[in-house]
Amino acid sequence: MYCTGGIRCEKASAWFKHHGFEDVNQLHGGIIQYAREIKDQGLPSKFVGKNFVFDERLGERITDDVISECHQCGASAITMNCKNDDCHLLFIQCDACAEKMQGCCTHDCQQIYNLPIEEQRKLRKGRKRPIRCQFIALDCAPICDKS
Repeated sequence: MYCTGGIRCEKASAWFKHHGFEDVNQLHGGIIQYAREIKDQGLPSKFVGKNFVFDERLGERITDDVISECHQCGASAITMNCKNDDCHLLFIQCDACAEKMQGCCTHDCQQIYNLPIEEQRKLRKGRKRPIRCQFIALDCAPICDKS
């Protein structure tokens, strides 16, 4: 397990130690500090790809490698949030699927995303919380070619 060096790291390391793990280590400053230090020292990174972060950036690039795969077609892809504000599902989508799906995780979300904002608000009105799409549970054939 790795984390970015914040409170989640502190909690996770305490949990592991409490549950009997003896070899628990932390990088001071987390992956981001590690990336800065190896860059300054001209060393190769043992961390590959993009480090996920819990804000609007969704990640900070450590190396140029892309190791995640599109949930819709399997091509190399990046993490993003569904553009349908009522869904906002965090998922992985390639550029081709993002273009075809307008950054949405399902065709249902794409239809809602394309409604006028007033219509979208009417759909959400009165709900205690948004309905999350579960595109993995739907009958989702690949929507874009890998070629």
